[in-house]
Amino acid sequence: MIMENQNNKIKYLIIIAVFILVVLLFVYLFIRSRSSQPITPSTPEPSPTVFVFPSSTPFPSPEIPISISQEDMQNYSPADQKTLDMRDEYEAINNPDLTVKNNTPFENEYFMVVPVPVETSKGGYYKIAVYPLNDDQALVETKFKEWLRSIRLPDESIAKLMIEYQQPKLPSADIDF
Repeated sequence: MIMENQNNKIKYLIIIAVFILVVLLFVYLFIRSRSSQPITPSTPEPSPTVFVFPSSTPFPSPEIPISISQEDMQNYSPADQKTLDMRDEYEAINNPDLTVKNNTPFENEYFMVVPVPVETSKGGYYKIAVYPLNDDQALVETKFKEWLRSIRLPDESIAKLMIEYQQPKLPSADIDF
């Protein structure tokens, strides 16, 4: 009988010890999960706007934004600059509309260029609206192609672009001042 009481006491002590360990484990995991969550400031800091445009085929490089300011360029190492140049070359060949879009709006004495988004069932792309600022259409087209080459577009990529030469919009004559 005494043995039985001692066995029951030992069983109860083991059950209580296991229960306390389980409770302590839950408390520890709860505290640890709460402390590992990031603390968010009461007023979020503004993040810089970075435009990363989707490609028709994936480019095997780290995610580097396409639109980069000159100030940000100083923070890139030569290896980063090489990667950016590779991405620019890739986009110029495979997505020339994005290359033009990233370099516009642009205006000089001969023309003004504006990208126009177009939606298709395969996704979006840009057609290029060219507004002549000179009466000589052939000169405008020549200067526009020179500009396209100056932003490192090869002739094969220029041929892929959907270019529309527009008429400049003049203000209406019936405006009251």
